[in-house]
Amino acid sequence: MKQMNSKIVVVTLLCLFSLTLSAQKHMYVWQDGMKTTFSIADVDSITFADETEDFQQKIGKFSISATQQIAFSSGNLQYHPLNNQWRFAESQLDHVGDANANISPTYDGWIDMFGWGTGDEPTRTVQNNGSYSTFVDWGTNSIGIDTANTWRTMSADEWNYILSYRPNATALNGIAHINGVNGLILLPDDWVGIEGLTFNSGAYGHWSREYYAVHNTFTLEQWQQMEEAGAIFLPAYGFRQGNSIYGSGSKGYYWTTSPNGGCGPMNLEFSAEYIKINSAYRYSGLSIRLIKDIE
Repeated sequence: MKQMNSKIVVVTLLCLFSLTLSAQKHMYVWQDGMKTTFSIADVDSITFADETEDFQQKIGKFSISATQQIAFSSGNLQYHPLNNQWRFAESQLDHVGDANANISPTYDGWIDMFGWGTGDEPTRTVQNNGSYSTFVDWGTNSIGIDTANTWRTMSADEWNYILSYRPNATALNGIAHINGVNGLILLPDDWVGIEGLTFNSGAYGHWSREYYAVHNTFTLEQWQQMEEAGAIFLPAYGFRQGNSIYGSGSKGYYWTTSPNGGCGPMNLEFSAEYIKINSAYRYSGLSIRLIKDIE
């Protein structure tokens, strides 16, 4: 899986071309009744404004187009093969990690890395792209107490809109280290901030896993405040091939619905160095974060 040395969100199509998004990050403010743009490249960080509201748990709303918003599930998708049971992780920080190497139809434990489109056969591990030619969404299953077809997987275009095209998009995501876990924070459309909290957007620009913490470090208590205000966290699990796990704690990989023609399907990929939409082998076991449309 190819790395790129960049602090911006980019879209990489590995077949015939590569598309790089605007290298300039922007924020918008109102001054004297006029909408004014300034470059985030000119500042090192964003300190959130004071917020007097007594925060209560809320569902963060994220735009995936100019007319559609979604809500994320409460955690990453998990599956118990022996019990044929689906659930969301109890915490956004939770991950199964190296135990995904135990994947099998009779495994008496939870897994959370899946080959592309394996909503109908989540323990498929054959390392042959042809065995993953049809996409079956994981959201077609009953998950916890939710009925079938309550949730769905996002497309690459929808991920790209969240990361790059919604208002103030590039200021509303950034890598972070939270209570010992590396990952990516996504802030909702209406984010107003938390008193005393500073958030550095984007990636650090260096590949080493230690730079998640250099870029942003939050305690569990600080994260709980952000979560109560609608923030989302995607842990950097790495990926699975066959029964082997790679990149745990260094990179995050999340499937999309987008097959990308003859190349591997598209996925959200991030590290301390970059955040981008990339492609991967269909048989790679990646993480799943489901969403539902807000009417």
